[in-house]
Parts: sequence; C-alpha cells; structure tokens
Amino acid sequence: MADLEKLLREQVDAAEAWRHVERLSTIVRTAGTPEEKEAVDYFMARLAEYGVPAQLHQFEAFVSHPLEAELEILEPEHAFIPCRPGAFAASTPEGGIEAEVVYQSSAADRGSKEGMIFDRQAGKSDEYSGESIAGKIVITASGGPDGVKHAQDAGAVAHCHVWPSDEDVIHERITTSIWGTPTPESIGRLPKIPAIDLKKRDGERLKALCQRGTVRARLKTRVFIGWRTVLLPVATIEGRVEPEKFLLVGGHHCSWFVGTTDNATGNGCMLEMARVLHLNRDKLRRSVRIAWWPAHSHGRYAGSTWYADNAFDDLRRSCIAYLNIDSPGVRGATLWDCFFNHAEVEQFMDRVMLDVTGRKQEIRRPFKAGDQSFSGIGMPSLGASPMIPVDSPDRAVVGGSGNGYWWHSPEDTLDKGDPERLAFDTGLYLAVAARLCTAELLPFEFVTAAKDFERLVGNLKEAAGSHLDLSPLLTSTERFEAAAWRLESAKGGAAGPKANILNEGLMRISRILSPVLYTVAGDYEQDPALQAPMLPGLDPARKLARMDPAGSEYRLLRTWLVRQRNRTEDALYRATAEVNRVLAELK
Repeated sequence: MADLEKLLREQVDAAEAWRHVERLSTIVRTAGTPEEKEAVDYFMARLAEYGVPAQLHQFEAFVSHPLEAELEILEPEHAFIPCRPGAFAASTPEGGIEAEVVYQSSAADRGSKEGMIFDRQAGKSDEYSGESIAGKIVITASGGPDGVKHAQDAGAVAHCHVWPSDEDVIHERITTSIWGTPTPESIGRLPKIPAIDLKKRDGERLKALCQRGTVRARLKTRVFIGWRTVLLPVATIEGRVEPEKFLLVGGHHCSWFVGTTDNATGNGCMLEMARVLHLNRDKLRRSVRIAWWPAHSHGRYAGSTWYADNAFDDLRRSCIAYLNIDSPGVRGATLWDCFFNHAEVEQFMDRVMLDVTGRKQEIRRPFKAGDQSFSGIGMPSLGASPMIPVDSPDRAVVGGSGNGYWWHSPEDTLDKGDPERLAFDTGLYLAVAARLCTAELLPFEFVTAAKDFERLVGNLKEAAGSHLDLSPLLTSTERFEAAAWRLESAKGGAAGPKANILNEGLMRISRILSPVLYTVAGDYEQDPALQAPMLPGLDPARKLARMDPAGSEYRLLRTWLVRQRNRTEDALYRATAEVNRVLAELK
C-alpha cells in the first residue's frame, strides 16, 4: 500500500491541476446560471479526455442570488455605507425601508456561548432582552442564520451584520438555516426580514453614531430566491475486487464570484484525483466516486443533500466513507485543520496525516457546515483542510479558504492559490483514498466512539442531576465500550471471508451510531445549518437544572429528553448487539 500511495502522489501533475484552476477562475459559477453549465461542461470534457466514466445529474434546487443593497444614513449625517445583501434574506419594498438604527452587542461580544449552539427546543433568544429593537434596523456582530432569526423574533425590521476582520472586504453570507431544498416543515425558517453585511470599520462608525444619539437610515435590498436547474457531475473509478463498495469524494463547484480558492482549487484537485486514480484503477479493491456539488453557496448545500436523498439506498448499503474537499491549494496555508472526522476514523486520519505531513495533527469532530449532508445516513466523514498561520498578514476571522481575508469576496482570485500547495494537498487526499480503497479490512474502530459517548453522557448526567436519570444510559455506554474492545481484539490477522464479515459489521455499526452522535433529525431528514454539539438530541439536558420544574417549558423539554434518552440507549443497545453478532459469526 505504501508503494501505491507513493506512486499516486508522484503521478500528481501540478501543472495539469493548475490548468483547471486557471480555467475555472475565469467563470463566475453561480448556481443555476449558464456560467454554471460552462464550468460543468468543462468538468465533463476533462473527464472524457481522461477516459473516466461520468454521469451528469440535473434537478431543480431552491437557490438564492444576492443582487444589490444600499444603506443610506439620513440622520445625524448623510452618507452611503457599502454593504451586501445576504442570500435568502427578504428583499425590501422597491422604495426601501426607513427606520431608526440601533447597535446591539452580541452574545459573542459579551463572552457568552449561550444562544450560539443549535437547540431545537429553544424559544426566543435572550440576545435582545435589553433595549427594545422592535421596528428598528439592528446592527450587530451576531451573524449567521441564528443572528438573523434572533433579530427577527425581537421585532427588528432589518439585520445588519458587521464582519469582525479589519480587511477592506465584505464577505458573502447565507442567512437561512434551511439545509438543502426546503420541506413543508422547514420553509418557515426562511428569513422574513432583509439582512445585509458591513465592513468592520463601517460597523464601528455606525456604532459610534448610535452611542451619541438617534440614527436613522434607509435600506434597500434586492435578493433573488427561487427554483433553478442545477448540475451535478459524478465520476466513477471502479475497483476490481469489491466494485459495489465505494468511497464518496465530494466538493462544491459553485462559487461567490470566481472563487479561486473556494472552490476552483478543490475542483482542480478532484479532477486530478480522478485522472490519477483512473490510471491506477487496476490496483483499487473498492471504487471511488467523485461528485462536484452544485448549490453549496447559493442553496445551502442543496447538491449534496439532493444526492443524500436520491442515492440514499446506495449510500446506506455501499458507501464506506465520505471525504469532503473544500479550499485546498491556498496561498500561504502551511497548517492543517482536520475537522469533519467521525470518531471511527480518528485513528486512521491520525496515521495518514502523520505519514504524509510528517507532523501529528489534532483530529476533530464534524460541525454542521460544508456539505456534511450524510451523517444521518451513517457514513463515516473524513476531512482535512490547509490553513493559514495566525501570524500571516493574509489571515482573517472568516469561515473558509484557510481563513484567507479574500474568502467569499471578489478578492478570491487566481493569485490567492498556490500550484505547489495544490499538488501536495491532492497527494494527501489520494493517500486517504488509496488506504480506504485498497485495505482488505476497513480501518475503522469504535472504541473512540464509545469513549465519546461515555464522556458526553457523563457530563450530561452531572449537569442534569436528579432532573433526568442518565445512569442506565451511562451503563449502556460502558457495555458498548467493552464490546468495541472485543471487536478490536478480533481483528488481528483477519482476511478473506473474516475480513468481509468485519467490514459489513463495521459499516452497520457506523449506520447505527452516527445519526445519534451527530444529528437530531436522524436518518432521513437534515438538521438546520446551525452549530450543534455532539449528541445534540440530549444536549439540552444541561438546561433542566436552571428551569422551573413546575413550569410548562420544563415539562415539555423533559418529555423530549426522555425520548432522546431512549433513542440513544436503543442505538447503543443495537450497536452492542451488532458487535456480538459479528463476533459470533467470526467463530
């Protein structure tokens, strides 16, 4: 396997991968536009040139294109403030809206994490529990879908988000928490007020004005929200022993502006991976599918969500793991952030990163972003993204492109990428794919997951106290951990039919545990695009001790938590039973 990894990495052609980046960096790849088709036609032509089989899906997605915004200060002085509207935010009436402007410090400003984590049971936030903002335009550093919702719930007529970075850049933003194409249940979460983004210096200027007295402004926004046909290419490099089993590699092809590092570099990386893997397909035990997701930036991950919905059975039965590729090849990115990794692949990714980069990396769990649309299905997620060091002049407090200041802005141009870095990053992803698709025994283990459950349940038990009995659940976690250790002991030297038995069991265990450990919605739905802790269904147990046991909210929440306790305990019971079944079959 080491020889194959070395060969694959040596076969990466930096000039070829960069050729793709150069071409894509001339196209504004907005979802559902002719330019998107131009980019997808390029992908399909290159795959055909390499001889890689590919299928093109097309479907209707619910997308949003921010068009224009104008913020005019009327009092106490007259000025126009540069701004951009948020995707999926409401448009103003044609003449705009005129209202008083108020500045509101955010929970983050106050050093609090309350309200910053997704809580399905939460009512209105206390973000605006002080001065009333009803009927006003609120300026705040509290961004994201939760920031807009909190302002909307408090009666604001518009939400103005101030970016925290000092750079002269306004970053594009998505204001809806709806993950993928909406359902009748989720469409109600579409924002009902306009939302714009401001530079830090302009936000501070407005804050100073608000602190001195009354400020009035007129806001105009225009945002397209609706249905567009989008395109999803999927390439397949077929393995020779178990072609029905496959690794899914995915990365979005839509972009804000030309989006060189978000995600033209990722698209070039994936094309080069397809070329190199196809050249070596006779050495692969399992297959690799490479998908270019549409409507990531303009549809809140609508492409990967559509694939999760429409390839559900194939993914559930046959996909060994999902590797997300977003923003490799970033100029000056010399560090790695290994997020998006499920517990069962922590040790695997730890070994890969050490072998390829020569340095031990911290392997982190997924957060709800970046086309993580498959946790409910139960496929293990893997990821590693190159990052810009903290002391670099290019670094900013943003959400992607390795923390480059150019993220989600017109500044993300060809000069922000690095051909040599892209070649190295492509080699690393090829190493991940090679190990997963050539190893006879899948490199997954569940002792780490068991320890995650034990730690989380222990913390929740302490926080909930007598309000919710989690002792039986803690016993179930310990029972599963003991079973996971027995499973590890049984792996030694497994080959042939025994390896097949183990592989099928490992995949089934992942399908049982991941929906509980990483989602609230479970197997068939998507959680909102808000940050959530691990074991999110049970996490609100932390609130019980602070609530009035005689109150209705307490009783409603406790009912929810009892059901989530049952859900978690059942998953651990089924996972333990699956381990025992596999061990019995191995005898």
